[in-house]
Amino acid sequence: VFDNLLATDKLEILLKRFYQASFTKNEIGRPDTASFPHWSHELNIEDIENEDFWRLTLKSLAQTQIKSRWRVYRAYVNAGVYGDTMFSHTDTTPEKQEITVLWYIVPKWNIDWSGETLFYDKDDEIAFAAVPKPGRLVIFDSRIKHAGRPPSRICYHNRFTLALKMEPY
Repeated sequence: VFDNLLATDKLEILLKRFYQASFTKNEIGRPDTASFPHWSHELNIEDIENEDFWRLTLKSLAQTQIKSRWRVYRAYVNAGVYGDTMFSHTDTTPEKQEITVLWYIVPKWNIDWSGETLFYDKDDEIAFAAVPKPGRLVIFDSRIKHAGRPPSRICYHNRFTLALKMEPY
């Protein structure tokens, strides 16, 4: 988990961009939950290397124990709002070594708004929870079961998460 990497002005630019973006309700957690899709917006991976968040991602990756060269194969933004249903899932299959980079693109956050990302252990117990603080970066093994939680009823902001799915090369 990395905090305070994304300057406020850069965060606000992303927020404005995502509030104006076209989202489709087609993202699913698992095949068996396909009848409960949530909102997402695909990003062009060819443009990622020109983004400030990409440079900060690479800098942060270098500070972790994850030692490999990584390439982005998918980049998208999830928009979570009150009333959404989000399910536990993994981002890849057990045999693949991939990582997920998750940026919280929110203007502010209050602990009572919920919206955490929960990470589970092998017994489906909560092992870690990440609060969606503005500009927070979370990097994790894509094989870890996790679930984003929608904002609570008293939250009037979208819970934007920018996800980068990465594989070694």
